[in-house]
Amino acid sequence: MERFSVRVDPLRAVGPVVLGSPRAEAVEALRAWGEPRPSSDTLVVFGPGTRLEALVRCVDDRVDAVEVFAQPGAAVVLFGLDVFRTPVADVVATLRTRGDVVEDPGHAVEVPALALALLQEGDGFRWLKAGRTP
Repeated sequence: MERFSVRVDPLRAVGPVVLGSPRAEAVEALRAWGEPRPSSDTLVVFGPGTRLEALVRCVDDRVDAVEVFAQPGAAVVLFGLDVFRTPVADVVATLRTRGDVVEDPGHAVEVPALALALLQEGDGFRWLKAGRTP
């Protein structure tokens, strides 16, 4: 199976979803991954062959954050690393070159200046959140 890849560009975009864009634009962009399921302040999408699960949070009808959950067959690429398949220490070392890192060892890592958060499960990251403002 070909790996489905999503590029994270901190403070700018996650895949086709531009942070800060109007909700309607996010709905159209998410269709590249699957049919979004809207609720009051979120859009949920399960990507091709359920290889991606993403949650888009909106505030004042604009995309405020995108959360991506690890799924088999999906690569979530941040600074050239597949964050769900790269060892935690390597991801953290790369993040430290981009800003101050706040760690809760074995649980979570945040880079406030980039509005990034990653949740650790076992020996790898399983969730990434990218926001539009630090």
